[in-house]
Amino acid sequence: MKKLLICLLALSTLIDVSSQAPNKMSYQCVVRNTSGSLITNTAIGLRISILKGSPTGDVIFQETYNPNPQTNANGLLTIEIGSGVVIIGDQFSNIDWSSGIYFLKTETDPTGGTNYSITGTSQLLSVPYSLFAKETGYALAGSFDGLTNKPTTLSGYGITDGLSTSHPSSSITSDLIGNWNGAYLWGNHAGLYRPISYVPVWSEIASKPTTIGGYGITDAVAIFGDQNIAGTKTYTGKVKVPTPTENDDAAHKAYVDALKQKVESLEATLSLQGITIPLETITDADNNIYRVVTIGTQKWMGENLKTTKYNDGSPIPLEEDSWINPQRPAYCWYLNSEAGFKVPYGALYTWFTVNTGKLCPSGWHVPTQDDWSTLYNYLGDVDYKGAQLREVGTLHWNEFLPARATNETGFSAVGSGNRHGVDGSYDQLGNMCELWSADEYVGDPTMANYVYISNNCVFSIGGNNRKTMGYSVRCVMD
Repeated sequence: MKKLLICLLALSTLIDVSSQAPNKMSYQCVVRNTSGSLITNTAIGLRISILKGSPTGDVIFQETYNPNPQTNANGLLTIEIGSGVVIIGDQFSNIDWSSGIYFLKTETDPTGGTNYSITGTSQLLSVPYSLFAKETGYALAGSFDGLTNKPTTLSGYGITDGLSTSHPSSSITSDLIGNWNGAYLWGNHAGLYRPISYVPVWSEIASKPTTIGGYGITDAVAIFGDQNIAGTKTYTGKVKVPTPTENDDAAHKAYVDALKQKVESLEATLSLQGITIPLETITDADNNIYRVVTIGTQKWMGENLKTTKYNDGSPIPLEEDSWINPQRPAYCWYLNSEAGFKVPYGALYTWFTVNTGKLCPSGWHVPTQDDWSTLYNYLGDVDYKGAQLREVGTLHWNEFLPARATNETGFSAVGSGNRHGVDGSYDQLGNMCELWSADEYVGDPTMANYVYISNNCVFSIGGNNRKTMGYSVRCVMD
C-alpha cells in the first residue's frame, strides 16, 4: 500500500560539549498512510541524500541507517543526519555549505526494507548558522555587518514564502493570538463569537428540519399520518382511541363494556329458552358467526344460514322484486328486509343455490336426506320430535301449543317462512321453518326435497317442492 511521508526538518543543529561546529543535523518525519492514519511504532527504511545546485544535481553525500529508525506512538520519526552509514561522499561534517545551494532528498520504504518507493526533495532554505560559520570562517559571535554581498530581499536568501514586516498581519502578537477577544481587532466581527456557555434559543436556528428524519431520528412514533411500528410497546399513561369503524381498529373500554352487557343479556335470554352458549362456532364467507351444536354423532349450525357469498368469496345473486320462477341461484330476505329478518331468520335461497356445492363454509354442507334421517332417528320414538328442535316461546313463532317446545338439542329452529317460486310472494312466517335438502326429488327434475318444523312441533323429513321456492338452509359438518 502506498504511504505518505510528512517530513519536518529541524532548524537547529546539535552542538557538542566542546563548542565545536556541529557534525550532525536533526531531522524529523511524521509518517501517515494514504487514508491519513499515522504509521506508529514501526521501523522505517530511510535513505538521505544531499544534492548540490538543483533538485537533480550531483549527490555529494548519501547515507542509510542501521538499525532502521522507528516511529513513535505519534508516528514521529527522529534521526540525526550525519549519524548513518555513509554510502556516497565524505563525512557530513566536511560539506562546504558556503559553496552554493543544497537540496535534501529523502527516500523511504515504510515496510522497513530498501525498496524506497517514496521520494521527496526540498531545498535547504536556511543552513544552520553554525555549519555556515564553520565554512566561512566567522565565529558564532561574529557580526552580520562583516559579511559582504548580503542580499537585500527575502528572495535573495532563497525565501519565497516569508512574512513581510510591512504586511498588516505582522502586527499580530502572541498576546493577540492567545486572547480570543483580540480577534475583534482584525475586523468587525460583533455577534459572530459567543461564550462557551452560550445556548441558542430555537428561533435563532436557521434551516430547521421539518421531519423527524431530518433530525436523524429513525425510530420514533409520528403524531400524524400512517405508520407501522414493530415490537412490543408498553404505555404507562392513558391511551385513548375513537369508536372503532374498521375490522382491525382498537376498541376503548366503554365500547367493550357495552358489548359485554349485550352478550350477558343475550346469554340470559337464551338461558330462559334452555339454550347454553357453545364453546364452538363456525364463520361463513360474510364473517357471520354461528353456534355449533352437537346432536348425537352430528354437528349442526345452531342458526339458519345468512351468507350472501359462496365459500369461495363470489357473490350470490340477490333477487328481490324479480323472484318470478327463478331457474337460477338466488337469495333474498323475507319481505326484502335485511334489517328486519336477517337476524334471527336468516336468508331464503333457491335450490339452485344449494346445488352449487359452495353455499356452506368449507368443511360443511347442505344436509342430504340421509343426514336429515340420522337426526330424525336420533330424536327417538316420540310424537313431537320437533319439540326438541324448536325454539322455546313465541318470540319467533306464532302461538300454537308453545308449551311443547323444549329445544333440548339447541337446534333453535325459528318460524322463518318461505317465498313462493311462482309469484314471489312470502308466506308462513312464524308458522313453519322449511329447510332445503341437497337431494333432488326422484321422478321430477323440477322438484327437490326439503324438511320442515312447524309451530306445533311437528318434524317432517318427507317433503318436496319446486326448486324455485325460497327456503332456509342449515349446514351440517362434513
